[in-house]
Amino acid sequence: PVQVPAGEDTTLAVAATAFVIIGCAQVPPPAIESSEVGTLRAARDLTSLAVPSPETSPPARPVLPTSPPTPEPTANPTATFEPPVSTSTETPVIATATPEPAATATKTPVPPVSPPPDTPTATATPYPAAVATATIEPTPYLSPMPTHPPDASLGDRYADGELKHEDGGETSAADSYIPPDYGYREPDCVSDPSPVLTSHITDLSKVSAIQPPAVISGNWYKNRSYLNIASDRDGHVVGVPVYAPADAQMTGITYYLQPMSDANGNWSDVPQYDVRLRISCEVTYGFDHLTELAPGISEEAPAQPASETRDAEKPVSIEVKAGDLIGYTTGTIVAHSWDFIFTNTTVENRFANQERYEKTGDLNAVLYADCPYDYFEGGMGDEYRALFGGSAGVGVDAGCNTSYDVPGSIYGGWFQTPFADEDGYAPADWGMAIAVMPDGNIRINEERVSIRLGPQHETYLDPRTVTDEHCFVSARGTGGLLGWHVFLKMLTPDTVAAAFGEGSCPKSLPDGYTVYYR
Repeated sequence: PVQVPAGEDTTLAVAATAFVIIGCAQVPPPAIESSEVGTLRAARDLTSLAVPSPETSPPARPVLPTSPPTPEPTANPTATFEPPVSTSTETPVIATATPEPAATATKTPVPPVSPPPDTPTATATPYPAAVATATIEPTPYLSPMPTHPPDASLGDRYADGELKHEDGGETSAADSYIPPDYGYREPDCVSDPSPVLTSHITDLSKVSAIQPPAVISGNWYKNRSYLNIASDRDGHVVGVPVYAPADAQMTGITYYLQPMSDANGNWSDVPQYDVRLRISCEVTYGFDHLTELAPGISEEAPAQPASETRDAEKPVSIEVKAGDLIGYTTGTIVAHSWDFIFTNTTVENRFANQERYEKTGDLNAVLYADCPYDYFEGGMGDEYRALFGGSAGVGVDAGCNTSYDVPGSIYGGWFQTPFADEDGYAPADWGMAIAVMPDGNIRINEERVSIRLGPQHETYLDPRTVTDEHCFVSARGTGGLLGWHVFLKMLTPDTVAAAFGEGSCPKSLPDGYTVYYR
């Protein structure tokens, strides 16, 4: 909660935490951040931030080529695509790739997608006393550690819910640990913890920037990348195709309504698709904020969008090949970004309070988040890394960082209550997220306030080095709440005091602060 003096305007410009619909926060360029569903729903009654380059309505979705084109040097082409007219009455199928020995696969062209009918958009309806601060030394990011997935390769070592030590002696911590939830496992899946991605997921010439995982959106961390779609010289954004990066089985489709606000503050519920695919028993990937699905997939999607995403996924079983068209997207309606999700259950990320992530169901998504760009064939991954960053360029944290906590410092994820091992299915009660973005800018996101500033601003200090206290002031032109600050003070290695307020920084931690926990 934010403490605001009596009589002052309580209208704030940033939204509240999501509880049910998982989406991406609407952030205008140059920020690379998708909209968050809960954040935007709560923002209906709030005053929106001023956004440059207003747009009055989402751009139309054109039909684009159905095979991954080779990126051209020019990132902002002005050409548009006219869809061919389909005369067939047969149900189209997904094109498959025919691999050639030691050569790039030759793909059968995907049948053209007829433009969908206009999709209607409906109007969306006393604090703990400070503890004396001990001297705390920050540690580097914790390296991910291997896990032992319960599969046939463990043989008799995995039985009765316990992992046996290989030589029959005492088990080590790594040997005895069994991840609490591997998610849905196909009964006939094939084990492959190191698959190779052989096809680009889109036309990279139409991507202006990529924010690698993990990302913050609202006041929590998410297990995904954000890809921003480039605009043309007139500021218009055209839809981009989305392709399968590897052979996989599509296991689920979610069709849902996400409340979004355009640059003028006009709200509407925008239909979006989220698709999930499994490459192997250990590795899955997905795409969120798709505008349209390809033939052969769209027929299997839910007919009507759900009002929330929890339990809204429709199970499907659709085989796709590397390079197959999955669909098209124009991204979110202001940031024009979409999501690429990638998980690997054989590598576990590490956090300041590991037990919370292992035993809280909602946090499994970030526990096994992985960097998809490390799995692409040859130099393909470098083409994505060259796009890491934003309008300010590539900064000090321009790489995948899925183990985001820096123990002993203010950096990383914080929660509203101390961890209690009582309900493994309870949702995570995120309170605050602190990160350095790929372009070097700092973001400190609380439930309703976002503080943002860059290396050129007076109160900038790398939060990974803050082990005592510091006050940050939101800077003009960064997308944060102008005129606001946050005073942060480490109370113990696992607790931090945060006081958000208007105006300049106080000289010390003010009364009425909020305590957050690892």
